[in-house]
Amino acid sequence: EDYDDDDNARESDDARDGGGAEFKDEADADDAKGDRVGVRVRASANASSEPVVISLKVDGMMCDGCAESVETCLKKVEGVSVSAVDVNLDTKIVKVSVDCASVVEGLTKLPMLVEAVRAGGFEAEPEFD
Repeated sequence: EDYDDDDNARESDDARDGGGAEFKDEADADDAKGDRVGVRVRASANASSEPVVISLKVDGMMCDGCAESVETCLKKVEGVSVSAVDVNLDTKIVKVSVDCASVVEGLTKLPMLVEAVRAGGFEAEPEFD
């Protein structure tokens, strides 16, 4: 059989990565090649415009009233369309569903969400899984 250089290169790449593994994104591919990726963000969105879910660690929430205050702060952020807020008082994790066109667009809203919670009197930071 005749192989050109591209076919041979593909075959040796497949052998290294376990047989033609497919990666969800470039970060997954880089990680599989041995390059270290600093922070991996898991957010979900697709072409059908599902919301991007952003997790925040919020300290200072003690009761349902606090949870409602955090939810209100998040839903009032100008320029951010929040479709749902799920507060877990036990873990202090708040999951914010943001309506947007892409994961990248959703992640650009992260600083505004953190600042809104802080302005409401709570400590907040992104929670990366």
